[in-house]
Amino acid sequence: DARAQFFSDLVLLGDAIMQVTGSERINYLVLCNQVPELHGHCVPRFEAEDPEKRKQGPFEAYDFGSARVADAHGQDQRLHTELRAALVRLLKNRG
Repeated sequence: DARAQFFSDLVLLGDAIMQVTGSERINYLVLCNQVPELHGHCVPRFEAEDPEKRKQGPFEAYDFGSARVADAHGQDQRLHTELRAALVRLLKNRG
């Protein structure tokens, strides 16, 4: 079913993010409160984070509204390339 595939894909994305960023865990969020289209968020969380922030959800702990927009062709190109390669590897292993 489409929902099961959606969550399977979301977990695969989280695995790729962990591999590339070295994060300790991923916070998965599927809210659909403000945007009606089904979508998810995979937010890496790191061991080096402030202990108080680690107890909070990512949207409570960090101000994503003021964060810069990622630039896949500029300063974030290496991260984008590594994430893409990790996703390809994971998809091949999935079968």
